[in-house]
Amino acid sequence: MAKVPMEEFVDTSQATVFTPSILTSSNDLNNVKTIGFYAWGSSRPSNCPTSDAGSMIVLQRGYSGITQIVYDITKIYTRIYISGAWQLWNTFDHV
Repeated sequence: MAKVPMEEFVDTSQATVFTPSILTSSNDLNNVKTIGFYAWGSSRPSNCPTSDAGSMIVLQRGYSGITQIVYDITKIYTRIYISGAWQLWNTFDHV
């Protein structure tokens, strides 16, 4: 099977590299509702589902909800903010 160059699917001249915003223990994930990419090291933010260093993607969910996706070395965690409240974290293994 022949490989198809990525340029046939993606305009690489328009590609963007996303640099995550760095969070620390002075941050609270309950307050992170801005769409974007985030990361932390050993100084993890409060309301974090993992005790390890990790990264997070925040996405808009419909018109009024927000989704947080956190991932560390062994797990993925997700939760949604809807009707003014955060739901419980869901945990998935990705090893």
